[in-house]
Amino acid sequence: MADPVVVSRRIAASPSHVWALITDVTRMGEWSPETTKCRWIGKVKRPQVGARFLGQNRNGMRRWATPCVVIVCSPGRTFGYRV
Repeated sequence: MADPVVVSRRIAASPSHVWALITDVTRMGEWSPETTKCRWIGKVKRPQVGARFLGQNRNGMRRWATPCVVIVCSPGRTFGYRV
C-alpha cells in the first residue's frame, strides 16, 4: 500500500468556506491539472464517510476514471478519500 498524500496550507478564509470548497468534489476539475470533472455516485450525494464519487481524468491523449470513497469526514476539520 502506498503512503498517503497529505497537504497542509494556511488559508486566509473561514474554515466553513474552505470546507465547502474542498468537499464539493464536483468542482475538482476547476483546480486539478488532470481531473476534468467529478460526480457523486451511489445513494449518498454529499461528503460523509462511505460516500463515493467518480473522477474523470485526462493527461494528453490518455483518459481514465478514478472511483473514490470518502474515508475521513469531520465537518470544518478534515476530509479524506481513497482513490
